Amino acid sequence: MIIRKYEQMKRYRQIILVLVKHGFGTFMDQLGVLKHLNIKWHKSLQDTAKLNTPQSIGRRLRESFEELGTTFVKLGQLLSTRKDLLPEEIISELEELQYGVKPFPFAEVKELIESELGDTLENLFTEFKSTPIAGASIAQVHVARLPSGEQVVVKVQRPGIQTAIKQDITILQDLAHWVDSYTKYGKLYSFSRIVTEFADILRQELDFQIEGENAEKFKRNFAAQTGIKVPLIYWQKTSQRILTMEYINGYRLSELEMMTNQGFSPKLIARRISDAILHQILQDGFFHGDPHPGNLMILPDETVVFLDLGMVGRINEERKNLLVRMMLGVVFKNSRLLVQAILELDPTAPRINVKVLEKEINRLRDKYLAVPLPQIKMGQVFQEIFRIAFSYQIFIPEEFALLAKTLVILEGVVEKLDPSLSIMELAEPLSKKLIFEVYSPASIGKEMYGSLVDYGSLFKELPGYLINLLSKSDNDELTIQLKIKDIDRLEQRTDGMINRLSFSVILLAVSIIIAAILISSSLNASGPAVNYSLNLNFLRISLVIAGIVIVGLIISIFRSRW
Repeated sequence: MIIRKYEQMKRYRQIILVLVKHGFGTFMDQLGVLKHLNIKWHKSLQDTAKLNTPQSIGRRLRESFEELGTTFVKLGQLLSTRKDLLPEEIISELEELQYGVKPFPFAEVKELIESELGDTLENLFTEFKSTPIAGASIAQVHVARLPSGEQVVVKVQRPGIQTAIKQDITILQDLAHWVDSYTKYGKLYSFSRIVTEFADILRQELDFQIEGENAEKFKRNFAAQTGIKVPLIYWQKTSQRILTMEYINGYRLSELEMMTNQGFSPKLIARRISDAILHQILQDGFFHGDPHPGNLMILPDETVVFLDLGMVGRINEERKNLLVRMMLGVVFKNSRLLVQAILELDPTAPRINVKVLEKEINRLRDKYLAVPLPQIKMGQVFQEIFRIAFSYQIFIPEEFALLAKTLVILEGVVEKLDPSLSIMELAEPLSKKLIFEVYSPASIGKEMYGSLVDYGSLFKELPGYLINLLSKSDNDELTIQLKIKDIDRLEQRTDGMINRLSFSVILLAVSIIIAAILISSSLNASGPAVNYSLNLNFLRISLVIAGIVIVGLIISIFRSRW
């Protein structure tokens, strides 16, 4: 394993020792990491008090991540979406990951804002509350007022967090490379690929300008719809580490009881949230990746506000069509349609037995066959499908894993607001509509129009290629090479068949000759002794020759691999 910088060694050892303390020492020792870092493994390094209690692996892993800080909390939150990778008991623990951090001093907030925005805090804002209204591992949020009078919230990134996360990512990449290269676990899970996806997600979350762009895109996508709102971004007061957006005063969805007492309609809110997220997934291919109650706000007119847009999922047109086909496979309980979609998830996957995979999907289908469509939990079904796919070494793209998690969260929110509402029922007509749009004459015509340049180049260059081909043909310069797959094996089998046929024919011929000689000898047995003796000698010579021919033929056949 290559440690890129010497100063990382201290953090490296800290990470390993925390994992050892929480009971993962044997695993670290088996990986060979302890030996590499010159850490002498002994059970005394572990917290025996914790190990003597009936704690699950998931709980010990969660506590390890919480102790290790921001990067590992975020990693645990990402892994909590991967039900295709981890068992349910670990997932349920990782879903509870929280990193309790103290607010950083107002002096650091002021310094960072002025450094990022290039002016004094007093010139930038007429009011700025020094006490944050919310805080997390990456940033904290303050209420302020602009010189133009608008009240805003300012999201300020925690100082030094980028350097700390970058160092931890480097260490995780080294560990992942080690595990993938030297252990059986790497062949099953491809940890390097997981860490790469995780690094990309964290990189986006650390750039608040990307979050602002996400908000703008959501706003454009829902411009024609009522009942959905996204905060306005103030770009002049926004940078990579500062995000200034519209202050919205409403009810958090977690305050459901209070809203109900105020006369809000939970059924209307549930329908609006569900329609909005399905629209994001199936229509836009751009969806909120963490729509839990804390990230949803309800205004007095029952408008739904989407907050915290740092984690989003993106699905391109090709994968969106794949998702729609997968949804239709679930709706119509069509195993073949599901298998085809699963195989397209990961074109680099090793060859698998499609029939066996189809039997697995059939078992899943039979599990839900007797369940009415409205009672089927779409998120749960997708997670089970992805778990089966992963068991066949089909790697599930991060956006699909995030999609399954989003659907699970959505169904949990809807169940509290309106248990009678089915996400599956809402998705069915939309999926059918989209699949018809994909294969409609207009859509096919649009694709052909998009390929017009390619067709034009083909027709333009085709005459030249044909003339060149005919010229080579006239000058005997044209050579066509055909390669048949497994031709060597085919040749061996053909040789074997010919050898067996030759052996049979020669053996038959020799048998006929010997039979003729025997018959002739028997007929001349009563004749002159000279004729009988001649026939007998001829028979002996024939048998010797036949024996030599047969032995030679057998040797020849064995040499040519019967």
